[in-house]
Amino acid sequence: MNKLMKRVIPFIAVFIFIPFVATAQMQFKEIVTESEWKSALKEADNSGKLIFLDIYATWCGPCKYLESTIYPDVELGKYYNSHFINLKMDGETEFGRIKARQYGLKAYPTMYYLSPMEDVLAQVVGVKQAPELNAYGEKVVSSSDKLVQFKRDFEEDKLSATELLAYRELLLEFEQEEQSEEVSSKIIPSLTEEDILNPEYKSIILVARSDLDGKIFTVLKKNINALNQIWTEEERGQIFANIYDASLNVAISTRNPAYRDRIINELLPIFQNSPESMINAEYITHKLYFSNTDDWKSFGELVLLHYSSNFEGNDGFLYQESYDIVNNYSRSPQAVLFALELMNSAVKINSSFDNLIMISYLNGVSGNTEIAREYLLKVEAMPLTDQQKNILMELQNIIEQAG
Repeated sequence: MNKLMKRVIPFIAVFIFIPFVATAQMQFKEIVTESEWKSALKEADNSGKLIFLDIYATWCGPCKYLESTIYPDVELGKYYNSHFINLKMDGETEFGRIKARQYGLKAYPTMYYLSPMEDVLAQVVGVKQAPELNAYGEKVVSSSDKLVQFKRDFEEDKLSATELLAYRELLLEFEQEEQSEEVSSKIIPSLTEEDILNPEYKSIILVARSDLDGKIFTVLKKNINALNQIWTEEERGQIFANIYDASLNVAISTRNPAYRDRIINELLPIFQNSPESMINAEYITHKLYFSNTDDWKSFGELVLLHYSSNFEGNDGFLYQESYDIVNNYSRSPQAVLFALELMNSAVKINSSFDNLIMISYLNGVSGNTEIAREYLLKVEAMPLTDQQKNILMELQNIIEQAG
């Protein structure tokens, strides 16, 4: 080999090799306009490929990690370049915001798998490592025809209950929770009583949001003994919680005490297996109804009656009720004043650290800063753990800032 050939061959090898290195990683097109978007859709249609769309933000750390670490993976690039038109879009540009709204983007980064007709086949939120993203892409490609057909038949209301169930299971494989719930909502009305009693449909029944007037509860109430043979205790608890939540939402949203009482009289007895649990469930139902309809007068009367009937002299009950109000209903001045009333009774029973801290806090947020300080002085005089000292200091700062 002459000297010229020795010099040319390495140059040719490098020249030939460079394009393969360049195309080994995922090749993206940045989309910033409607015309570029339409051109990409047309390219996908003509090539028979799907679309992989990464909607990112320039400030997003995980987005940068995908760009620098995941997308350069050779195996990932080979597969995605062969089967997808890979697109990137800044979700905070003018056109990016349009697409982000269209696809319901909730977090960066979100990657969408689309058909050339813009059917959303699947999506990934956050980072997946290269092998996992590769396997996910393979699964999308193998299921794409089925996903598209299911989606279109679903939109045209052509799917049977069995097909709806299959579509739901496919969506769950791709972690498409919202779409699967939408499909589930269509399955329930199509089920017969025999279907509801069929274990094949158990997974649908267990996630259904059926209220007292829904088909599921009607069948359950009629066949509770048979269904107790099919379902585990955990499953019975799950379906009870779903029916309870859906029914209570109806009662609260319509401000309908008669519907609330139906929950107590029709639903609770089926699932509560002792007088004590029935009393507690009835109490909680009333409490949730009154608090969420801002009927604090009835709420207070209920709590005090429950206290005098079942927990007289128990400061722990008073503390827990106050704690519940602070955590969930502190937006209401009436609720805070009632919690303060409860804690005034609690500290008369037991001047514990927890009780004194709670009543100090409630006085502070109610504007009674001098009274709050008096209770904090009592706490200071107590033997305290390091954790309790920290809590005391934090509350002292809050009270001083409020005052």
